[in-house]
Amino acid sequence: MEKILQSIFVHVDASSKTLANNAIAQLLIKLLYTCDKPIKKDEFARMIDEQTHMSISTSDSFDAIMDTLVERKEIAFKKGEYCLSSSKRERIKKTIETSKERIEIILDVFFSGMHSEREVIREWFQDITIKFFEIYADQWISDLLAGSQHIRNLGESIRSTLINRTRTFPNLDKRDEAELTNRFFTFVTTRNSDVDAYLWEHGTSRFSALLISNRQGVDSLTLESFSNSTCLLDTNVLIFIALGAKDKIKSYEQLEKAFEQLGISVNVLYITKSEYERRIDIQRESTIKNIEKMGDLATKIPNDSFTQCALERQCTKKEDFETFFDILRELPPYVTNKLKIELLDHSKSLENAIENAQKDETKKKNLKNYTLH
Repeated sequence: MEKILQSIFVHVDASSKTLANNAIAQLLIKLLYTCDKPIKKDEFARMIDEQTHMSISTSDSFDAIMDTLVERKEIAFKKGEYCLSSSKRERIKKTIETSKERIEIILDVFFSGMHSEREVIREWFQDITIKFFEIYADQWISDLLAGSQHIRNLGESIRSTLINRTRTFPNLDKRDEAELTNRFFTFVTTRNSDVDAYLWEHGTSRFSALLISNRQGVDSLTLESFSNSTCLLDTNVLIFIALGAKDKIKSYEQLEKAFEQLGISVNVLYITKSEYERRIDIQRESTIKNIEKMGDLATKIPNDSFTQCALERQCTKKEDFETFFDILRELPPYVTNKLKIELLDHSKSLENAIENAQKDETKKKNLKNYTLH
């Protein structure tokens, strides 16, 4: 399977009770996308097991997952053959194109001016990202959720691991090995919308792979385990919501629907609100300076999600962009249009939320010992 297809998030309207089965459903959709024509059930079953090196097609849940996908019209099953609908195939194609465009922007910003051919660097970049998440996914997730600095603190270890991988990558100019490794570390510790979106794709892909490979251990971890919980949004998610990212809107709509059904409240900590405002202020300053310096040229080829969003909202002049950022600085009121985002604006609210969660013995029992390796 193509590496970009492996990493992208594919919206699947076939919610299962278990997280592992949801991950398998995504994988099945991706594999069907690689088929140019309808494929027979037994042939598809062999393909799945060969691609994953696991016996997914013989599991008790396989037929149920496929039946649900057919029922929800995610896939079609006619005359003993499976295929994707043309609309589903087109949506996946657009997601892949967006991901490819993002990679080109990242290569321009972080990996230009090297001796190696751009195509070689592109292939290396995708390979080294997968390697990074194989080893450091836990630390990356911790940094993302808790605002810690594990990745930065592991700088020497990460560089050592990645330089060894880089040295064995074919067709790279040896003069680039150390520089590429250093630039990759700079890349993964940089906070901007393109970096965040790219790493989020690979991070969620890694999590899905772990769910599938550990499915026997996590199948009892159901979505109901999270009922009546509190979800704390981080700055990156808030920005995606505020910008109305087209490639994520379907996912957020489904998330909102699931949260409503499970009674999950969505909250933001005051410290997150402050970080969100700082990120918007920094982007505002950068964008306005570019417009003052370059005029219309600064917006002709937008190289970030903020400028792209502003243009989609018909911003053309400096004053338009200033108004855009004034509005954007306010926290989004809803996840999409139903589930309200509440601010935990004092310590007592947070203490109550934590205390209630700590007293929920059922939830604690369900979540205990579910570590993915």
